[in-house]
Amino acid sequence: MRQQIKLVVMDPDYGYLKTLEKQIILQFADRADIQFITDPEYRERYFSTKRHIDLLVTCEEFYGTYLEKHVINQTLVLKKVEEESFMEMEKPVDLPEDFEVTVNLDELMAEDHASGEKPIIPIIEEEAPSGFYLEESIIAQLDAVVNEGAEAEEDEASEEEILTDSEEADDPDTDMEQKPAVDAVKETAEIADDCIVMSKFCTIREIIDVMEDLLSTAIVAPEEPEPLNKKPLKVIAVYSPIGGCGKSLVTLGIGRKLRKLDQSVLLVGCDEMQSISGFLDAEEYADPLLAEMMRQPGADIYWNILQNVEYEEDVRYLLPFAEPLSALGLGPDEMENLVRTIKEKQDFDYVILDLGSALNTTTRKLLCLADSIVLLTEPNAVSVKKMKKLVNNAALLPDCKCFMIANQYHMDGLRLPTQNLFGYLATYQDPEQALEDPVFYQIALEVLD
Repeated sequence: MRQQIKLVVMDPDYGYLKTLEKQIILQFADRADIQFITDPEYRERYFSTKRHIDLLVTCEEFYGTYLEKHVINQTLVLKKVEEESFMEMEKPVDLPEDFEVTVNLDELMAEDHASGEKPIIPIIEEEAPSGFYLEESIIAQLDAVVNEGAEAEEDEASEEEILTDSEEADDPDTDMEQKPAVDAVKETAEIADDCIVMSKFCTIREIIDVMEDLLSTAIVAPEEPEPLNKKPLKVIAVYSPIGGCGKSLVTLGIGRKLRKLDQSVLLVGCDEMQSISGFLDAEEYADPLLAEMMRQPGADIYWNILQNVEYEEDVRYLLPFAEPLSALGLGPDEMENLVRTIKEKQDFDYVILDLGSALNTTTRKLLCLADSIVLLTEPNAVSVKKMKKLVNNAALLPDCKCFMIANQYHMDGLRLPTQNLFGYLATYQDPEQALEDPVFYQIALEVLD
């Protein structure tokens, strides 16, 4: 049984959705599981499995027939409705000859000052020439005339529809085969009749109030079971007590091989400097808002995580921060929560963690979340001593599948006994060639089994 209401909010305009995000979280976070979606590709992946949603708030661009395959109790569609200027009308309104809309500012202020009547309401500068104002009583009269004109037009339109229908019914030459075409248009309508439609230009308070009304009647129903062939997300941690031995290279190499085996992969740099960014072409940094949200206990950070995911060579990776993790106040609890959140959402097949060489609290917490560990060493005396010390204290590592490989890229002539290794990374002159080493493919096959 689901414990919370499921709320999904979608819009490709990140700037617009960001204006709603804070208020939605404050209003519904205590009783709803909130999912924000801006990336079209992630939207397709999210709806690739059947979803049960209590309230879907979506822009018109993201609304489509694909939603019919899912269980959605309420749908709120936010449309781009152009606001008409107060002073512009589609048709001229016939006003009495003695009816004046504008009056001289000086005369009006003098009269009101002498009579003590209600204050004057100014028109916005871009809607009227400077020096002119509208009085509230005049606005009321103008609205009344406009309403009368609109009602008269509606009555005329109704009479024309009745007359047209009767003429078509009496006309023996009317083509009866055209009616199915009208029904077809209704079936392919962009927005279903049971959807609530609002303008995107409504105030945040108005949108929140409508969402509140729709969610007030929501009944928490059992979650749809996952498909039987759906495998749970697995975490692979790449670790070594040896600094600079190639952990980031191994992380990227395994990720690329898993992607070639049709697995969706997310790489996360978890060391202090997030060194994996050095192997990526793009020089982009994560939004500081992600770090801010990570520091807030209980905050729903998954949407912020997805906003900072990029692609390279078909592998997704979380953008690194411009500053070290400690400088941003991101410690063991924040990093653990980051990985747990990604793991619980189950939107990827594998998450590969590039860990730092220090076996501190952060590293140990992340290792405990791993389903598999790849230990990396180098064939030199110093590296062997460090790895032996780790192996002799195996209780520090979680009980899970473990692969140890040796990186000969920095070899100084000392080789480790091959019986202790799963494989080794040969010597390469170019890191790009090293990324294609067969050992990564072997590990990928092992973790798939």
